Amino acid sequence: MKIIDNSLLIDVALTEEVYEQVKLLLTGLDDISLKIESSVISAKVIDLPIAVSSVFFKNCTFVVSTVISNLKDGRFFKIENCKRDFFLGNVKIKGVNCRNLVIDQDEIENFAERLSPDIEKCIIEYFECTCEQPPVFDEVVFMKKVFINSNIKGEPCGLFFNSCNFFKNSQLNIDIKSPISIHMDKCGFLKLKSKSDSDTGSAFLNFAEGTIIKKLDISESKIGRMNFELFSIAVENLIIKDSVVGGLDLSTIEKDDDKNNYIYNMSVIGSLLRKFSFRHRKIIHAVDFSNTKFSTPPQIQGSNIPEGSVFPNKEHFVSRKGLQDASCYRALRFIMESQRNREFEGMFFSLEQE
Repeated sequence: MKIIDNSLLIDVALTEEVYEQVKLLLTGLDDISLKIESSVISAKVIDLPIAVSSVFFKNCTFVVSTVISNLKDGRFFKIENCKRDFFLGNVKIKGVNCRNLVIDQDEIENFAERLSPDIEKCIIEYFECTCEQPPVFDEVVFMKKVFINSNIKGEPCGLFFNSCNFFKNSQLNIDIKSPISIHMDKCGFLKLKSKSDSDTGSAFLNFAEGTIIKKLDISESKIGRMNFELFSIAVENLIIKDSVVGGLDLSTIEKDDDKNNYIYNMSVIGSLLRKFSFRHRKIIHAVDFSNTKFSTPPQIQGSNIPEGSVFPNKEHFVSRKGLQDASCYRALRFIMESQRNREFEGMFFSLEQE
């Protein structure tokens, strides 16, 4: 093993003994690019030395469960076309603070060999992932941009954000061909320590045309600055509980009997929605908005509310601003009137007049 132009290439089997030699070789150095190519990796822990500023894994095979950790103020971290042993191989990326983190598994054709690392306790400015099964994110901080792509249409997959945090003006862009379920649990926002960091600005979660979301499930999350851009995206089930959400644009264009416009279940309980629109959606089952506060009235024009739906009391509808709000309350009143629900009809009539 030799260091040439601040770069160390490892193209032999990476055992725990070999990796100990690597760490000794890098002792006292700085700004090293570590490249591991075409290697069979059996080291269970790859604790990156402080000397390493970038790390690349290419065409490697992980034959044990490996934790890669401890990249501090890194420039680049990339896993490209790496395989795993079907029974034992797996990778967790943990405790990495990096400007760019890229996972590119586009050329791995065998599903059993595809590697999809779990990512835990990392701070990432720019994240890009191309693989059939997205990573599971635990306690990850996303600072700027996220791109998650899959060019393969297969079985439904899950996208999990557990106790993750986002900075304002961050953007998440999802382009997954398979049907997906999205789960956000105990997520929130962080502010920069700079005094110039204002309270304005929002994050955006964008989806490619043709995306099918089997379930959007948000629980115990304070993401009042996040806007979910779901215009004309198929969303079959929406579940929000004990959360604050910035904006949910579920509106679409009017189409006769287009099942992509169907929302089968909609439950928003004990939460706060700053903006909420589901214009021209077809709601199949009764909705439940128990104890949920709306900063602006829901925009439901062209949609339906099934009988038996539950609304909170009048105090949970905050805004009374002009003709636009009145129009939204009027649309709700007309639906309640058609169902002969005098209680909710009267409530929305009162909100319309205020």
